[in-house]
Amino acid sequence: MLAALAKPVIGVAAARPTVLGARSFDRVGAGLRSAPRDALLASSVSKEHRGKAFGLEGFGDNLGAFLGPLLAVLLMTALAVEIRWIFCLGHEAVFVYGAVFAIVGAGALLVLVSAMLSVRTERMAAERFGVPSGSAEPGWRRRTSS
Repeated sequence: MLAALAKPVIGVAAARPTVLGARSFDRVGAGLRSAPRDALLASSVSKEHRGKAFGLEGFGDNLGAFLGPLLAVLLMTALAVEIRWIFCLGHEAVFVYGAVFAIVGAGALLVLVSAMLSVRTERMAAERFGVPSGSAEPGWRRRTSS
């Protein structure tokens, strides 16, 4: 969130200290985002596939950083939109569009993480009570505890 808030400040900064402060907030925000993302990625794959998973994540990150602006330029060229019209939309519209995409992304992340945690919880409970994973039928805990 800090990174998302700091980037527009860098664009409208009129002095070097403002750029330095906004850039510092941007890097702190990126640091706060990186550790949980790496932990989530490491816990979602087996040890022998972690290198591949981190490589794929880095590839996707760099590919998006390259293709996103390229796609924006191609769309602006194809639709004959001048760059000044983007800023004429008003800051409110840009922030609303950004917020919509952020909410959709956060919602998708919450759904995926909760699904992953429920699978992990089921697997751990199955191992603890000696029931093979995936074969737990509703109410098996009550029957095995008596």
